Amino acid sequence: MNPKINQAIATLKEILVHHPVTLGFSGGKDSSVCAVLIVEAAKQLIESDQKVMPIFFMHSDTEIENPAVSSCAKNEIRKIEAFAASHNLPLRVMIGHPNLASSFAMRVIGSGKLAVYPGDKQDCTQEYKITPQNRLRALVKKEIEAITDRAPVIMTGVRFEESAQREAKMKARGDNAEEMIVNKDGQLYLAPIADWTTADVFGLLQIAGEGVIDTYSDFEDVESLYADAAPSSCPVIGDELLGDVKASRGGCGSRFGCWACTYVGSSDKSMVNLITNEPETYGFMKHLNAIQAWLSAIRYDYTSRSWLPRSINDAGFIRIQPDLYGPKQIEDLFRFVVTADVVEQEAAAALNQAPRFRTIDEQKLIGIDASWSQLGFFPPFHAIKVYKDIVEKGERFFAPKINAFPRVPRPAARFAFIGNDWMDENISAKALLSLGEHRFVGGLDSTAELFVSETNDCAQSINTDTAFSVDEEGAALFMDLEADRMIASHHDTWSSKDVWNRDITEGYKFYLRMGIISLAKGSQESVAFKILRRTYFRDSLGLCGPDADVRGLLAQSISQSEMDNVMREHKKATMAEIDAVNAFQAWLNTDKGRVYQRTVDLSELKERTELIVSRIIQSEAYLAYATAQKDSSIFDGVDYRAFLALAKDELTKLSRAWENDVDAMRVIEQQRAGMFQKATDFLAGKDVKAPSGWFTLSLLRQFASDTATIQRIAGSWEFQANHVMFEEQSDLFAA
Repeated sequence: MNPKINQAIATLKEILVHHPVTLGFSGGKDSSVCAVLIVEAAKQLIESDQKVMPIFFMHSDTEIENPAVSSCAKNEIRKIEAFAASHNLPLRVMIGHPNLASSFAMRVIGSGKLAVYPGDKQDCTQEYKITPQNRLRALVKKEIEAITDRAPVIMTGVRFEESAQREAKMKARGDNAEEMIVNKDGQLYLAPIADWTTADVFGLLQIAGEGVIDTYSDFEDVESLYADAAPSSCPVIGDELLGDVKASRGGCGSRFGCWACTYVGSSDKSMVNLITNEPETYGFMKHLNAIQAWLSAIRYDYTSRSWLPRSINDAGFIRIQPDLYGPKQIEDLFRFVVTADVVEQEAAAALNQAPRFRTIDEQKLIGIDASWSQLGFFPPFHAIKVYKDIVEKGERFFAPKINAFPRVPRPAARFAFIGNDWMDENISAKALLSLGEHRFVGGLDSTAELFVSETNDCAQSINTDTAFSVDEEGAALFMDLEADRMIASHHDTWSSKDVWNRDITEGYKFYLRMGIISLAKGSQESVAFKILRRTYFRDSLGLCGPDADVRGLLAQSISQSEMDNVMREHKKATMAEIDAVNAFQAWLNTDKGRVYQRTVDLSELKERTELIVSRIIQSEAYLAYATAQKDSSIFDGVDYRAFLALAKDELTKLSRAWENDVDAMRVIEQQRAGMFQKATDFLAGKDVKAPSGWFTLSLLRQFASDTATIQRIAGSWEFQANHVMFEEQSDLFAA
């Protein structure tokens, strides 16, 4: 046996007695060799009745791995877990995934972000692999600290022979195969196969397959992958799977990565060679490989890019320049990927086996559809419509083989004025109108946050999580029970509605208010609100979707130098405004200023108390009506008791803030008494001008047990026109 093997096992045994051990396990040759050595060292210690500290293998699943490689890695993980259990090894395998918002499905298909091309910053590495690995490390660190105070040792499969650049970095760190070092982060670190050659690596895998070492696998699948594929490049997987098989299969090398990786260039040679060399084994990946080639070819297709950004600058100008993937490109990509999923599902069913890959599951589907709606790419529920057409109606879309668009400079940016009306309170109210229709959906629980618009025009209880997420059960129920109805009522009627009677963001808001999606706790709520406002505003100008009027904007646009001049003048005006505000603030501290403040404060107080009192009346009206009807189902999931309690609590706090102000308390009492006086006058037959929705609610509150009065109120035009809360419960008030 190679003496390097015995030396590595001896070193690892000494470490395992005193330190927990972690290993990043990809399933490739180098991490597999490290796994064999660690498992063998732990097994020998157990057999000699010595203690073994905890062992953690960490695997990162980018969710778009080459399916053959992913399947091989998962099979190897299952073997490791079974072997560890049968030999009582304190070993756990933990698998990390990108957050939903960081996944390829959401990042590229859902948001239109460009794939990473040669020469680009490799941020996909961070999103798909490094960040999930860091989360795993933090979790492992926490578990280790709960078990022992001994520092863990990080094992890595890096080797000097891999490349001159790798060798230089390793030597600079002081890497070696026998002694632990402390890395720049203060962590214990060992490279147990640092001085191994490629022949050494495959030599160990070979003798393990022959049974010379009793370990968890024979590694036939691993060696087959290296033998069947040719070299390529991938920034996500890095060097973990790079090898040179010099055994019985002959010499060859490969590096495998994500099937959608465009950093490799126009063709993923490793996947192409797998499909070409073993079509019966790997032919199932041909549609994925075609998508990768198509994505690479459209890198310089600026005509289909999105020319309009999502932001508007302080001067009210929008930048016009091809940037992210446009609606047509992401719709095509979505169709290609879903078709590939469905074809694989059909093939797997014919073979009586599980599908070997699935890129778009129901959670990612809902995430994509919500994002398309929020960003104004398509009418509400468009992704659901396209998905169902493919899955249920049999439509198929395959990535075409096209010549790569020639490399040309990106057109220079132009700028067009569209205004900053998206910040107007009326736009805010309309943009969040449907959020306000169902306040506190699902009640107030520990996962809900009260989302109040910046203009206090509506409130919404929304679910929050550590990151953007889609409820798995909610997604399944929506697809089974609601999808067809939403498509019919919001998507299929889109073109027949005028711009002021439609809402391109309705899909996103539906998922939000029904609790199907959860926002990241913290700043994402306010960010989501701003995006909704901007999208609603842009759609009102015809600047959303695949038919956005880019040419019209270009016709009235200005150049970069002209934009620079505009911004300089805007900055001057802004500074003058700031000076004026500062002067006004100073004036408020004068005697006349304090008198003015008093008047304004009372005016604002009246508006605020009117809103709060209206909320109280609304909730009490619904509760009274439900009590009279003895039917709590009319709430339709809306917790009006929580709503009532919150409104009363807000009013109490407001009252306390002004408890020493007689004028303020008089405003509150007058507001409450005035609304009920209108109700009395109405029933007495007096002419009450333009009764409001809140006024009719006060009638319900007082006379909910009077069926005739309820019917009289419910049938009034004012009730239907002014009270949007009853739109979805209008059947309760039918004659």
